[in-house]
Amino acid sequence: MTRQDVPPEDPPGHSGVQQDAEAVALAALSETLGLTLTPTRIDLRDGTHVRVDGASGDCQVLVEAWAHQGPPRGSQPKKIATDAMKLAHLAAVLPGSPRLVLLFTDEAAAAPFQPTSGGWLAAAIARLNVEIHVVDLGAERAGDPGRAGTSVSVGGHRLVALSRQGPGDAVHMSASHTRRPTDRGLG
Repeated sequence: MTRQDVPPEDPPGHSGVQQDAEAVALAALSETLGLTLTPTRIDLRDGTHVRVDGASGDCQVLVEAWAHQGPPRGSQPKKIATDAMKLAHLAAVLPGSPRLVLLFTDEAAAAPFQPTSGGWLAAAIARLNVEIHVVDLGAERAGDPGRAGTSVSVGGHRLVALSRQGPGDAVHMSASHTRRPTDRGLG
């Protein structure tokens, strides 16, 4: 396996605004996790390659992002299912046990994929040990990275950024308990 930092590739129907919002969300998640996540092409031993929206330098944290405001409609859940399958495939073929993350930019967009939603897709995502993280940009703030708030589940606790001013400023977090997929026996 080899890792290459690559500029994001534009899939069909992917707008520049959406790509910018995903980059803001990825930067906020990087800051929250205390590591650098960059778009990456991972070349696998079988000769195939997989692109992820974000990966740590050692590929032990892998992220797929979706910058969408509001609940998913129509075939949009299939994109999330595909992203979860991509992450699960990488976890199966990469050394170690990579941390897998689906990153959303809106709570409403993430809601159907949260373990508490009761849906089969959410249960499947949890069983695959894929974490759901939300960097809530809000529709009116999507283009303003200095005002992005974060809400993530880490170590069984929900961390919510109360404020984020700008580059180099501290992210203020509050925590409340939440359940991880493995807490429910799904992992």
